[in-house]
Amino acid sequence: MAPTRSNASSSSEVKPQNSSVDVVASSPSTPIVLDYAGLKERGITSGYTRRFASLKEFWDIAEADFYKKATEYWKEKVTNDIDGMLGGFTHVHERDVKESSSFLKKVLQDVTPSREGEKPFLYCLECGSGNGRVTKNLLSQYFDYIDCEDVNEEFLIKAKEECAKVKETFAVGLQNLHTVFKDARKPKYHCVWIQWCSCFLTDRDFIKLIELCYDLLYDGGILCFKENIATDCFVVDEDDGSLTRSNDHYCYLFSKVESKFTLIENVKQKNWEKGLFALRMYCLKKSNREEHSHQQ
Repeated sequence: MAPTRSNASSSSEVKPQNSSVDVVASSPSTPIVLDYAGLKERGITSGYTRRFASLKEFWDIAEADFYKKATEYWKEKVTNDIDGMLGGFTHVHERDVKESSSFLKKVLQDVTPSREGEKPFLYCLECGSGNGRVTKNLLSQYFDYIDCEDVNEEFLIKAKEECAKVKETFAVGLQNLHTVFKDARKPKYHCVWIQWCSCFLTDRDFIKLIELCYDLLYDGGILCFKENIATDCFVVDEDDGSLTRSNDHYCYLFSKVESKFTLIENVKQKNWEKGLFALRMYCLKKSNREEHSHQQ
């Protein structure tokens, strides 16, 4: 994903790198009820062309066609290099990776590796991997195997060329990741890393993705998000269609899956560039299945 300036809010903004979305419908499931109780969220488009009085008003208007603009943007308008991944803000790469590394080192401390014979290993799924900027420079330092998902197949080809630890790649939109794992029978990953791409999901598909990750992760595994954060109001980007949420908005969505995951970290990126959206890193730890069954 890439950093991007926001002109629609007094907050700083970073815009995501690899959108990882396409226009196939989401999987059928139990309806997700979102009443946004306690959230006082107004919204605006990045060019000030439209305002929204609430999240409900925005989704009533935008949800049906939410993925179209992002799919076109990431398949047709982004170059397959680090400059494209970071939206021209290449100079923030090192500080992004440095802070992510400190965060990941901390949250991985209590994650139990699996074993191949006598050899322990850790397996990560990266969503919205783009051409492997984060894969190569961050995740490969902590994981033995990495699978990558992105909507742009050319990005994934480069990611695999750049990092020998990449095993499988999934050229599918993030909201359709369930189609890749529809026959999954057991956990596969110790960590799922999602950076600068959940902003391309509707709120309902965001929750569905977390529920999918519950099935993909080993007990005690971790689900990590690193995303732009709005402060005054949510911001809808007029170029790529992304939605920059507030910290309260993310925490509200996490509360919808609290029987399956516990939010163990919520930290702000340090030493970030002024004029960009603030960044936050979240870590959700999977409850084991026995604990989850008792909570239901």
